[in-house]
Amino acid sequence: MIDGLRFRSEYRDEITVQAAFSQSQLRDIVEDRHVEVIELKSSLNRPVIGQAIAGRDMFKRDYEPRTVEPVVVCGSGDLTLEWMCRRNGIRVEIVDPMDDI
Repeated sequence: MIDGLRFRSEYRDEITVQAAFSQSQLRDIVEDRHVEVIELKSSLNRPVIGQAIAGRDMFKRDYEPRTVEPVVVCGSGDLTLEWMCRRNGIRVEIVDPMDDI
């Protein structure tokens, strides 16, 4: 299951979870939009890279948006795995969990 989705358009961006919509509602929402498929983890690891790739490919197959960009949001990274993500078109966002306190 994908942790989050961000729908981008020229008018506004929306962040939500996939379960908030039925399959047909989601198909209508993402039509002709750029979608970010978001995975959340405490640290960047090999399994989350696989989840991001699978999430991107299956979301593209099931909903046919204009584009799909996989994004991993994590608390810590790894230089080798970040390189692997760049090679596979996965954006990595490293955040400090204390930033929101």
